[in-house]
Amino acid sequence: LETLDSAVRGWFKETKDDGATVYKDPAMWCGLTYDQLLDVERIAIEHYGEADYPQKTMRDIVEDLVKPQCAKTGTGWASHKNAGDPKLVQVFVTHAWSERFKEFVDSVRAMLGCMFQKPVLYICAFAIYQGNDEDIEAALDTPIEACPFVKAMKCATTFAIVKTDEVDLWSRGWCWVEAFYARKFRLLPDHVLVHGSKKWASSKKGAVDFECFKTKDKRKILRFVTSLPDSEMDEIEEHINQLRKL
Repeated sequence: LETLDSAVRGWFKETKDDGATVYKDPAMWCGLTYDQLLDVERIAIEHYGEADYPQKTMRDIVEDLVKPQCAKTGTGWASHKNAGDPKLVQVFVTHAWSERFKEFVDSVRAMLGCMFQKPVLYICAFAIYQGNDEDIEAALDTPIEACPFVKAMKCATTFAIVKTDEVDLWSRGWCWVEAFYARKFRLLPDHVLVHGSKKWASSKKGAVDFECFKTKDKRKILRFVTSLPDSEMDEIEEHINQLRKL
């Protein structure tokens, strides 16, 4: 796992003459630390109880814990937790919101837990302001190449993939797009961590028969995908088929 040294970090922030620090692109500074993810786990267990917690999905966490805090603070979970000391993204995590949150945390723990210096994570549920549908659409209602997650991936040094029994990750439209940009930014295939279910190893769902939670998103992603040269699509599909088997 690569880390960003102080010189590289200087590409993304600068200090003004008056001593103030200016962050050049906030989307790159919405990372969550490993310990902060474990804090979410602790909060979730306290909120739901130990008996019910294992069944709760990432979507449940967002609805019950993240959205209320966003409404209260006016900013995303990670931005609020790191106010005054924002964290530059190092590991971009792709995952499905229908997964069990416990399964997600356990996978991240398996991938990163043995590292002495834990990296900063981009997890969309905690990086983006989770408000009502209009708020979320506003964050994504730009050309795909200008979406916050694409900007965050530009400074990431690792692409982490959390697979689940609940759904074939690569049948989800936004996950496919994230794989495209991981390849574009040279994270895929050489800087990848993978953990989770092999249930979907033989799945053949591809770039044009993906699923989305919202029809509007599916139309947008379909326009993007069908604009790509066949050679690019074939190469990404080959990477994805290999990732399903890991």
